Amino acid sequence: MVKHEKELVYDNFLKIIKDKIPERGKLAEKLVNILLIEKEAVYRRLRGEVPFTFTEILTIAHEFGISLDSLIGVAPSRKLAFQLKMTDYIDISEDDFVMYQEFVDVLKVVRNGLYSEYGFASSILTLHFIVEYEYIYKFYILKWAYQFGSPGSARSYSDIKIDERLRKNNEDFIKEALNVTYTYVIWDELLFDHLTNDIKYFANINLIKESEIQLLKQDLLKLLSDMEKMAETGCFNSGNKIHFYVSSLNFETTYTYLETSEYYLTLIKTFSLNEVASLDKEVFHKMKTWIQALKRTSTLISESGEVQRIAFFEKQRKFVENL
Repeated sequence: MVKHEKELVYDNFLKIIKDKIPERGKLAEKLVNILLIEKEAVYRRLRGEVPFTFTEILTIAHEFGISLDSLIGVAPSRKLAFQLKMTDYIDISEDDFVMYQEFVDVLKVVRNGLYSEYGFASSILTLHFIVEYEYIYKFYILKWAYQFGSPGSARSYSDIKIDERLRKNNEDFIKEALNVTYTYVIWDELLFDHLTNDIKYFANINLIKESEIQLLKQDLLKLLSDMEKMAETGCFNSGNKIHFYVSSLNFETTYTYLETSEYYLTLIKTFSLNEVASLDKEVFHKMKTWIQALKRTSTLISESGEVQRIAFFEKQRKFVENL
């Protein structure tokens, strides 16, 4: 029977760590020390009876100096390797849930680290700022469904239902994301203009009712108030720092990096709600350098910059009020 691609990647991972420490007893002892699990649990993983979790693989790769690109057969010369994380938000499969949970598991690593950093440059609202606002989140799923659904079978806003498991995964994501030591976001100055124009389009093609627009407006105004409070304090409710910047330059989508003590993750938003991801260190440093450079052409509106902060949020509220 031909093995699935994921099985081949996993087999490759087991081969690499066994090649690193050929003596089985020493390898098991090493894994016990870095994973903090029982020796028998390690042996079950080495025998293939129980798989290593994604977080365990990241921990081992970091400790053993294993390039994650090598697991999928990417040649060293092809450093800029990305993987598309494509989730179906309407007919969510078990694989979709597994992939989403893997990302949440990756975030759990930040709990035990001394420092972690999340950086965003975005022309659209990021997941941090939409999943807790049901009407806004439903709109993003509507947009995704409209772009990826079959021609002539467009769903209306009222047809969109948020799967309960997806809702739970979103709650887990927010819980873990708030553990990141320092987060900063660089917004497009026309952030809510882009969003409200999209809403108007779907209203014009009769996929959103007037009553639903009013619910969206309420959610958007609540979000703006919550964002403004975060900008004033420079903190999440968890106490970890968040800084907001407003860019003077335009950019096309959302660019993200996540830095922890154990790995480097780079994400680029595509297809409305999906992302391409890379765990390559060189890709990460290029993205971080670019986003840091973008800060120099942006205005800090959190904690300091009170005049600019008030002006920014008033401008965004006007976009929403004009819905």
